[in-house]
Amino acid sequence: MTALPIDNIKFKFVDEVKKLKGRTNSRLNILFKEEYDVLLSEVRDASSNNGPKTPLQYRRLKRFGIVEVGNIEKLVTRNKEQTGKKNNEDSNNIVIDIRDVRYVVPVEEMFDI
Repeated sequence: MTALPIDNIKFKFVDEVKKLKGRTNSRLNILFKEEYDVLLSEVRDASSNNGPKTPLQYRRLKRFGIVEVGNIEKLVTRNKEQTGKKNNEDSNNIVIDIRDVRYVVPVEEMFDI
């Protein structure tokens, strides 16, 4: 039996995940790179908006945050029980315990994990 090159295995993995997402009864939260980029952009826009926010922007900010890791922005979601505590020194800085943060990862990056 011959081992498949890693690119073929990755392609097959992504293809199988696409089939899972395509099922109508699937309750999985699966994001592909394009959807991830749109969501990251929406969170970035909502956090930089100093004026009135739309209901969608409030939902994005309540559920997601952005963490910069090595000059790369990563989308994170917090534990629902802890929304963050204001730092006394800077009222705009919210301190979140790292144990309560989950990274959102697109399917294309999951294979490499």
